[in-house]
Amino acid sequence: MKRREFLKSSVVAGTAGVLLDACAPPGSEQIIPLLIPEERFIPGVEEFHAATCFECPGGCGLLARKIDGRLVKVEGNPAHPISKGGSCARGQALPQAMYHPDRLRSPLVREGERGKGRWTEISWDDALERLVAELTPLRTESSGLAFLTGQLRGHRWELVRRFLAAFGGAHHWLHEPFGDDMVKNTTGHLDLARIAEDAGVKNLVISHVTEQIDVAGVPCFALRVSYVGELGWELHHPIDRMPDLYDALVATGEPHGMVHFGAYAMNTMRIEKAYKAWGSELTTEITPVEADLGRFVDLDRDFLGRDAILARHTQAGADNSGLDMILVYAEVDTTDSDCRGNEPCYGPGDSDVMGVTTSGTWGHTVGKSLCFAYVAPGYATAGTTF
Repeated sequence: MKRREFLKSSVVAGTAGVLLDACAPPGSEQIIPLLIPEERFIPGVEEFHAATCFECPGGCGLLARKIDGRLVKVEGNPAHPISKGGSCARGQALPQAMYHPDRLRSPLVREGERGKGRWTEISWDDALERLVAELTPLRTESSGLAFLTGQLRGHRWELVRRFLAAFGGAHHWLHEPFGDDMVKNTTGHLDLARIAEDAGVKNLVISHVTEQIDVAGVPCFALRVSYVGELGWELHHPIDRMPDLYDALVATGEPHGMVHFGAYAMNTMRIEKAYKAWGSELTTEITPVEADLGRFVDLDRDFLGRDAILARHTQAGADNSGLDMILVYAEVDTTDSDCRGNEPCYGPGDSDVMGVTTSGTWGHTVGKSLCFAYVAPGYATAGTTF
């Protein structure tokens, strides 16, 4: 049974009062239509659909690019009133999550003791029967029921609200382990020790690793190496304390020239620093060998995927000539047309595509157009033109 059919069954089945329908006033609109026509598409013609990203509570607007009914790429929606075309790495990686080979494709039931990691696939009919059997007794005694979610908005929040209303005293627990905020300065090095003292930072030791600290009373994990490639910190914190942390940082950083920056600026800075992004340079379809990340992989220990990486190492050979493609960092000879990703790459005078770009930008610091691209190994040597 598909997820849509699951929701349909939840509404119209005889036991659906346990789930959603009991709390809906007569004549009210259903959140998800029961009858949705099958999608039609023209083979080979791309389509764009406006959507919302749920990777974090930000709810950024996206444009989903589909070909033959299949999602192939997402980008920020310039018409979105809040994100205005911005999209972070988590949003860009959504297609990878959708098609990940290890994604859950059916309901699972635990076998044996909790924590042993033994699960068995069951049918949707079986899963619904089990769910109804567990929930029905709680209609009269709901104190033992809690609904655990991350931060929700829109129709997903309404769906949970109606579910909880059907159970009267059911609890709704919100859990978002860590948000992230970035501290940087666009004009030079910050006197971090002074800002830390002013903001009420405790337990701060300057280093190039992760520190556990308190900032204005908010517990944080501080990462000295930031994704933007500047002198700065990333602060990972409980999501419900973000307003407190933000207000403290803005107020304390203002005298030091600390300013806001957006997602496009962050993307430009990470590309200038040659930092690779998940969903663009890094996907589930390639290994660290092609992505030139072998130095970060410890092959002396056992892990999922180790055999595949070793096989790819063997295929690559000492000079990587055995690979089909390898990631390179390149300068683009242009001043007004930067790469965005998915542009084809050709060898000089060759009409055959031998590679593809993954992301690009204008580097304001270096004054050059920059890009990442997967190309044939013969074009990976420094100074090569394609």
